[in-house]
Amino acid sequence: MTPKGQSGEFNLAIYDGDIADPKVSCLVEFKVSNANEKNYAKDVLKLSNPKDGDEGASRFLINLLGSCDAGTEKSIRKKIVNAWGNAKKQLSEKVCPVTYLCYSIKQKERDPLIILNYPKQV
Repeated sequence: MTPKGQSGEFNLAIYDGDIADPKVSCLVEFKVSNANEKNYAKDVLKLSNPKDGDEGASRFLINLLGSCDAGTEKSIRKKIVNAWGNAKKQLSEKVCPVTYLCYSIKQKERDPLIILNYPKQV
């Protein structure tokens, strides 16, 4: 990956359109557990970079946790906010919106524990 977050590989890329001229409609990165801030920053930077994939593609960072308490949620929120701030500094051009979703695989509830959208959508 370059310092500006360009990388040729995403965990998942979904294509749409004609097979002769496919367009990337969705890019996804996955995290397992409460990763360190550097790992979140790398994925947020890659996902928010318009040079990776089609600019209009939906972009998601999906985090799967074994368990989650208030301290875990607070820690992850801080890391994601910091990662977004770093991505904005490193990418001087327009950034693509990224949606962060966090799920606990041990809880029966299937709704995300945390949903964050960057840039904040109004």
